[in-house]
Amino acid sequence: MARATHLTAAFLATVARHGKRPALSHKAKGTWKTRNYEDYGRLARLLALALLELGVQEGDRVALLSENRPEWVMADQAILMAGAVTVPLYPTLTASQTAYILNNSEARLIFLSTEAQVEKLMTLRGQLPHLEHAVVMNEIPQRPDQRAIFSWDDLIALGSRVEDKHQADLNRRMSNLGPSNLATIVYTSGTTGEPKGAMLTHGNLMSNVAEVVPLIGLKESDSSLSFLPLSHVLERISNFSAVAAGAHVYFAQSVESVADDLVDVRPTMLTSVPRLFEKIKARVLDRVSKESLPKRAVFEWARQVGEAYVEALQQGAPRPFDLAFKQQVADAIVFSKIRDRTGGRLRLCISGGAPLASDVGRFFAMLGIEIVEGYGLTETSPVVAFNRPGEVRFGTVGRPLPGVEVRLAEDGELLVRGPNVMAGYFRNAEATRQAIDEDGFFHTGDVAEIDPDGRIRIVDRKKEIIVMSNGKNVAPQPIENALKSSQLIEQAMLIGDRRNYITALIVPNPEALESFAKEQRLVGLSHAELLGNSQVQALFAREIDSISKTFARYEQVKRFTLLPRAFDPNQDEMTPTLKVKRRVIQAHFQAEIEAMYAEESVTA
Repeated sequence: MARATHLTAAFLATVARHGKRPALSHKAKGTWKTRNYEDYGRLARLLALALLELGVQEGDRVALLSENRPEWVMADQAILMAGAVTVPLYPTLTASQTAYILNNSEARLIFLSTEAQVEKLMTLRGQLPHLEHAVVMNEIPQRPDQRAIFSWDDLIALGSRVEDKHQADLNRRMSNLGPSNLATIVYTSGTTGEPKGAMLTHGNLMSNVAEVVPLIGLKESDSSLSFLPLSHVLERISNFSAVAAGAHVYFAQSVESVADDLVDVRPTMLTSVPRLFEKIKARVLDRVSKESLPKRAVFEWARQVGEAYVEALQQGAPRPFDLAFKQQVADAIVFSKIRDRTGGRLRLCISGGAPLASDVGRFFAMLGIEIVEGYGLTETSPVVAFNRPGEVRFGTVGRPLPGVEVRLAEDGELLVRGPNVMAGYFRNAEATRQAIDEDGFFHTGDVAEIDPDGRIRIVDRKKEIIVMSNGKNVAPQPIENALKSSQLIEQAMLIGDRRNYITALIVPNPEALESFAKEQRLVGLSHAELLGNSQVQALFAREIDSISKTFARYEQVKRFTLLPRAFDPNQDEMTPTLKVKRRVIQAHFQAEIEAMYAEESVTA
């Protein structure tokens, strides 16, 4: 792949080189509909022309609030072609969170997916002084207050009408683009509750694309299934990489449909957070447990063979002939049939956004599907390091990308310097100074180790951001502070790191609890019995649910445990300044925590 200096150049090069090849597919009315790269490029150009007609200037911010779909990436490319800056938003954000990002970025136009998102926007009328236009991807009923709201087809038609008027200016804007131009502002959760906008340039993102594509061997013959939110920078870079290689991207119908879509489209590559791989493993083992005794015995034999084979690969040891032969047999009678349930063509999976458990990686390697785990952050565009195909070492996130420099601070924090490091936080010079030092190293907040081969192992995080197994980041302090604002709650600590949903350890306010007990005539109960009482549990459930509704769905507390005592400095659970020591508390209440995750039936 020739090195392009900016994302638009890479896109246009692929359109010119692979115009007739399939680019984007989605399922509509039971049938997969496909657009080739030529059509992709044409529509993106018409959208860009329409943006010019609507007054979008170079450097203006344009927001994208949508689920994954072809229109998302078309709009993204159009925004970049116009020399503007894409501001992606998670469709699950609340109205207040959406308002903060739109106002902070001063977005002038927003692309919306559905009527539900339009309704969310309508609740913010009068609160968005910079927003001038909205474009809705779905057809929605006309409404009296909709003069500034365009349909997707209307915007394309507008672009067609003004082609002669704006094409020269569009060409000029694209020719002005370079590595230093700002491409996107991606907002990340912060411990203060106010997200920070990481400014990523064309050069930042292209540095990732240019290195990742050849290292994973991505080619025009590859296809991928897109289901991680495109507002997540990992999925975004995956999409940019697919475009640069001329690969075919299928858009899953929903997160729930991924299992069926895998079988349907038979992709060769998949980018995911660990949660999907965890679910697939659990589903396989659950199915095996329901098989007959002879079939379970065959699977167990194959599993022992597969694990021995994978371990030999990890050690770099030669595989004895008998082990290699047994592996071939196990693959033919067991593993190949399991692979068929993922479409049968997966040659490579990429895992990021959260740590991948070693046992999950080994399980897939046993099946003949290699999971390449990487590491990065929004601020690093995102990839810092990853395990190369054929060189995976479980428990590590591999070696840095070429051109990316890493080192450890005195306290073990991983520092990163390179072309992938963001330009800074949008209009937040102080946060930028705290994140990037005078030598240009970005401070990741993650404690790490680097082995003699240069592979990185992430030990722990200095910062307290919870990284869920689905890749979502949750800032615990704003939610904990909201919980503690209740008269019922004295202390609260969120749990959810590497988990599928958020839970909380709750210390009740003893006076409020006693008052409630008296009102309900709950006499003669010990403190422990009172905490387990159904009326008390229901009271706290209502209170916690009410508070949680002010946050995004994935941030909401799904389960909680009422603790019999407060966090105690004398037990090393709090610092002298009464800050909670999270790891200590988690260790002391490990049984209670595991009980909240005993049944993984909760949907985040």
